Amino acid sequence: MRQGGRTVLTIGRNFFSPRETTIKRFQLADTITLVRGQHQWKAGADVNLDDILNYFPGNFSGAYTFSSLASFDGGRPSNAAAGERYVQAFAGAGTTGPTTEPNIKEFAAFVQDEWKVRRDLTLTFGLRYDLQSFAQPTVQNPDPQLAAAGIDTSFLKTDKNNFAPRVGFAWNPQDKLVDLVQALKAPYRQGAAWVMNASTLAVIRKFKTSDGAFMWQPALAADQPATLLGYPVIEAADMPDIAANSLSIAFGNFRHGYVITERNETSVLRDPYSNKPYVNFYSVKRIGGAVVNSEAIKLMKFSVS
Repeated sequence: MRQGGRTVLTIGRNFFSPRETTIKRFQLADTITLVRGQHQWKAGADVNLDDILNYFPGNFSGAYTFSSLASFDGGRPSNAAAGERYVQAFAGAGTTGPTTEPNIKEFAAFVQDEWKVRRDLTLTFGLRYDLQSFAQPTVQNPDPQLAAAGIDTSFLKTDKNNFAPRVGFAWNPQDKLVDLVQALKAPYRQGAAWVMNASTLAVIRKFKTSDGAFMWQPALAADQPATLLGYPVIEAADMPDIAANSLSIAFGNFRHGYVITERNETSVLRDPYSNKPYVNFYSVKRIGGAVVNSEAIKLMKFSVS
């Protein structure tokens, strides 16, 4: 019963009760793998069959709407202008009434090849196919607006061209870093360190080994540097970002490979005129550096992008 535009009293069960949806699902899936040389072939299929029972008796028992207690006491909706009504649904011709069976059939299959081109590079090529079909309606909705729009509800279209090719690659940069370490002669590895800028370090910190462990390890103490493959990492803003043909990572023993020199003399210039009544002093000290042993320092060159 409604008063003042809102429902104030409801008697009886819900208009859609009793309600039932039961799904019986059958699934069959299998995958096979074949390894030959540098190739690992995989193929598989998956079949799903859903047997669905849906029972929805919406308004099949009828529903009364009254606009006042007096009208409710009369037992018959009579004031249509006030929204009073009696509604009851019936099964349409050719339909199954409140019972429907929207069964679903699904089929999927794939084939894939993982080709290990190099120790640090794997290419993946594959093809997947999916097919999903639904139980077709038993009747067509006679709504004239649907007919005018050219919409036929008597069938559900099945897409049979759902092919999905896939291409991927996996690159393990750990090998390149290990190669750079081994490129440095053994006497220089003791005391060696990595040097790179913050941008390059942000990329390196995300690298993982084949077992999922991070290659970069944080410092164990506040006064110790982080490590990469067991060697300390030094962040230097002057190192270039990763780009085509860039030398963005250095590894080496800089005590043996790089020398910093400075002159003992410091020249001082006294200036009592520029900023009176103050006296300015300008000090100049010459400091320089250079690579003196290229065998003690190795650089990683990034390929053309």
